[in-house]
Amino acid sequence: MYHPDVRDRPSSPWYRNYRFWLGVLVSLALVAWAVRALDWAQVRQAYRQARPAWLLLALVTVLLTIAARVVRWRVLLLPRRVPWRVLLSALLAGQVANYAIASQVGLLVRAGALGPGRRAAGLGSVVVEKLLDIAVLLGLAVFLSLTLPLPDWLLLSLRMLALVGGGAVLGILLFPALTARFPALARWTPTVSRAGLLGGMLVSLLVWGLGAATNYCVLRGFGLPAGPAPTLLLLAALQAGGTVPALPGSIGVFEGICIGVLALFGVEQEPALAAGLALHGVVFIPPLVLGGLSLWRLTYST
Repeated sequence: MYHPDVRDRPSSPWYRNYRFWLGVLVSLALVAWAVRALDWAQVRQAYRQARPAWLLLALVTVLLTIAARVVRWRVLLLPRRVPWRVLLSALLAGQVANYAIASQVGLLVRAGALGPGRRAAGLGSVVVEKLLDIAVLLGLAVFLSLTLPLPDWLLLSLRMLALVGGGAVLGILLFPALTARFPALARWTPTVSRAGLLGGMLVSLLVWGLGAATNYCVLRGFGLPAGPAPTLLLLAALQAGGTVPALPGSIGVFEGICIGVLALFGVEQEPALAAGLALHGVVFIPPLVLGGLSLWRLTYST
């Protein structure tokens, strides 16, 4: 019986993937622009004036976000009782795959790391989790659109996410009819209880709130506008920016989004880049380090 394990997943070589090369071009173009167009002396000055206490607090919020995501996954898997340690290791391993390879591979790594007998349920719960995140993002976008003029590039990304989310919801609604015709598909049905779905949505709001807190702390650390508008718009833009092709880890694109969003609030490009680089490091490095340790443990324990 097939299991969603990345080790036996057929895939085309990376050099034949047009999205990879498009991501390379986008990331390199943004990096080249930053190197040539920005005053790096001002970027260094922004770092010298940064307040480390706020950046350390941002790091704490990232660790709390990881913990909240583990709680959400456990809630979505109910009534199955998966050990906390297994969920944390699988989540971190999936994040490393997300950053280093692609988000689709990260989904399979997460589900596969749960172990035999849990992979199908794990994959279904991760799909539901992604739908909850899309729902929160679209709700946040509606709220922001009522209070702020959203840039066109953000609106385009949100529309693409709405199409993806709508298609996924339609697929889930049609799944019972498909399983009646093809019974073998029944094992992949995302079986989430009503209580689990409600609890997952509540914890999703906590996850997003912690993400906003991370942005707030980094912006405060660099003395930049950190009210609800820039904090939440930056959060929505960075999440929607996942639809933009880029190198693994969103190198270049992440910082470009930070510069574009903060420019709407009168922030010059150099301090915006400094804050973007710091935010990128705070958000990406802890999961990479912890996830690398989890992958090492998973590799040498099997």
